[in-house]
Amino acid sequence: MGNGEKLYLIALTSAVFIFFFLTSTLPIALAKEVTVNDDSEADFVSIEEAINSSSAGDMILVSPGIYNESVDINIQNISVLSKSGNPEDTIVRAFNVSANNIAVSGFSIQESLTLKGPRSEPSYVRIENCTVKDNRFSGQGVYTTECYNSTIANNSFLGKNSGISLDGYYSTISDNIVVDGSISMSADSGNNILINNTLLKGSIGFGGGYGNKIIGNKISSTEGKCGICFSECSSNIIDNNTVSNASWGIMMPFFSGDNQITNNTLTSNKVAILIAHFSGGNVIKNNTISNNSIGISLDDYALITDNRIELNKECGIYLEHSGDFDNYSGDGLIYNNLFNNTVNLFNSTRTFDSGDVADSPVLNTTKTPGINIVGGPYLGGNFWAKPDRTGFSQICTDSDGDGIGDLPYKINGNEIDYLPLVSVSRAQESIIPTANFSTNLT
Repeated sequence: MGNGEKLYLIALTSAVFIFFFLTSTLPIALAKEVTVNDDSEADFVSIEEAINSSSAGDMILVSPGIYNESVDINIQNISVLSKSGNPEDTIVRAFNVSANNIAVSGFSIQESLTLKGPRSEPSYVRIENCTVKDNRFSGQGVYTTECYNSTIANNSFLGKNSGISLDGYYSTISDNIVVDGSISMSADSGNNILINNTLLKGSIGFGGGYGNKIIGNKISSTEGKCGICFSECSSNIIDNNTVSNASWGIMMPFFSGDNQITNNTLTSNKVAILIAHFSGGNVIKNNTISNNSIGISLDDYALITDNRIELNKECGIYLEHSGDFDNYSGDGLIYNNLFNNTVNLFNSTRTFDSGDVADSPVLNTTKTPGINIVGGPYLGGNFWAKPDRTGFSQICTDSDGDGIGDLPYKINGNEIDYLPLVSVSRAQESIIPTANFSTNLT
């Protein structure tokens, strides 16, 4: 190879290297900031025009004003934000989002915002990774279809029957305020998180689904509504919620088994917790259930433990027997609860068409070392008190001081707690002599 050919190859190699270096370091398309103002002082006077002129990665900033538009967002990966961040001064009629990776924030939305991909028989194309936050809704609220991995947060829903309707998986609904409306979920939904929402005169309703987490919500409902309602739902977690003033605080009326109902506070409801009709295997644990008409209405197997069930007007637990037991026998296991009601347990014993009588629940576990709900050294049965201090656990003897009453507690014929709890202070009183310190020992 001659010197000329070598120089040619060196020059060609250098040119190829420079080309690839430049093409690999330059962005394919530069994201830009687009401004909208309704008095022509910006790039566009219409939000829709700004979106139609945008590309993926763009940010559209909307100045305060009134935009009588139903805005369609069908370009991937753009953000539509109010410039002020204050929904009071930036008003839009509606948004229809049909693309992925969209953010809508800081608007007063008069009608609704939908998250729904294009139609693809028999349903719709999945829509993913969208964010709706810091908005104020005076109309219908947020509606989603086949929505995945999205966030609906810090919004206020102030119109009558306004709220959030969720259809999809792996989304988070958090820190919203809903007045006189609801948060609902369709049958084909799961693994969603509802956390720290406040509902006034509202409710949370699930018409199916599984694996959802309902955590830390505050619900003040109204007569005729339920605070949290599950129908045909399984394997959900309902934890640390507060529900008051509802006809049913937490209700599972049909085919809703294997849910965890834990650490909730349920007060001033007609029925705090209702479990019925093929809804076996639920765990009701460590809840505060007080000042309701009925604490727990039970019509299928459940584990009920570590709860404080107090001052409920009709009864603490009402055993409602329909015979619709779903592969479970009886009404379940009820132990280590503190009961303090005038009527702690009422059994509506029924004889079914077959002639069988519904089983009674088991009211104690095996005596096991461990701190019980009133501070005693053993787990066993329940603490049975009454507001007038005549409850069995308040008057029974405990001669050996183990925190277990000397005799079983027979409640309603077949309901027997064989290991009723006694408070630690009363157990100590029965075995420790009283000292007389009236003598001056100086």
